[in-house]
Amino acid sequence: MIQLNDGTQVPVAIVLRYMALSGVTSIATSQQHVGLFDHTNLNSLDCILRFHAENMDTAQATESVTDQLLASGYFHPTMMRSPVSGRMVRGLKIV
Repeated sequence: MIQLNDGTQVPVAIVLRYMALSGVTSIATSQQHVGLFDHTNLNSLDCILRFHAENMDTAQATESVTDQLLASGYFHPTMMRSPVSGRMVRGLKIV
């Protein structure tokens, strides 16, 4: 389990399942300080976690959450090309 920014507890399996169903092995960890419906990267960790948070309008992919996912042993840090902007961004890759 990981604890989100708003205190909600979410199983790591939620992120792994989303990635498996989406056919991706890496996910962008950048967060946006906007409401959920103004979020521009619907496939980011931040957006995915918001759908499981009590407060969907609060950024959830904080450094603390990313650290918890890394500590789970299922991920390692990576740099990846953002599917939205094409820029290189920080992300998590499945081990």
